[in-house]
This record gives sequence, C-alpha cells and structure tokens, in this order.
Amino acid sequence: MKEFVIKPARNQQELEQCLSLRKKVFTEEKGISSEIERDEQDNLLSDCDHFLADLEGIPAAACRCRQIGNQTIKLERFCVLKEYRNKGIGKQFLEELEEYYREKGVLEIEIDSKYQVFPFYQKCGYQICSGIFLEAGVEHLKMKKTI
Repeated sequence: MKEFVIKPARNQQELEQCLSLRKKVFTEEKGISSEIERDEQDNLLSDCDHFLADLEGIPAAACRCRQIGNQTIKLERFCVLKEYRNKGIGKQFLEELEEYYREKGVLEIEIDSKYQVFPFYQKCGYQICSGIFLEAGVEHLKMKKTI
C-alpha cells in the first residue's frame, strides 16, 4: 500500500478538502442531503477538529472530532473514499486519532456508527452501547472505546 498521512486541517484549503471528500462519500455516494451532512461545526472556528488522510497528495479519508465531555471525543463524519476502502486506511486513521487524543488526556472515544459498518468498528475495539436508532433516515448504533 502507498504511504498516507493523517493531518489536522489547519487552514481553509485543508478544511475544504475534508468537506469535499465528505460530499463525495455522504451526499453523492450515500445520498445524504447536503443540508444534513454539513452544519455549523464545519468551520475552523468551531470546537471541532477536522482531519484528512492524504494518500500521496490525494485526499482519501476524512473525519470530524468533537469534544463532548472533559475526557471524551466523538468521531463524526468519518469517511473513506470508495476506492480506498478495505486497504487498512480506516483502521490506521482510527489508531492515529486515538493516539493523538490519548496524548491530550482523552480517555474515551465514541461514534454513532451506521448499522451496516459497525463490525468494522468492533474489529477496531469499539463496543456497542445502544440499540439501533435512526439518524438522517439511516440505522445507527452508538459505540465507545476506552483509549
């Protein structure tokens, strides 16, 4: 596999790369309305961190992270472009995010996983902690991991 680097979005251009990638995955591929997919947290002044996985100059994956407690981060809008799935990028992305936040004193990460992909998160050590619920018309499960 080619080398990829995960980095936080530090400027508007990098944020736009994250948002463009999310649009391709969530709006164009998955059919999620752009009014739901983007919100007030999608700017550099919000309390969210935005991350991009760059594969030799090509944006391949993105994630938004929001602090929801003193020591808890919630992963949001995590996506990998279709052509890069099942190549280990998602797993490595999560591992690097976990290390990044562990160094900042975070103890727990949670995610509202789409039901169809929860086995991926289980393989990465996340535990189901809710029943199925609907978000944007799609079945989800809340999952958590102690880091």
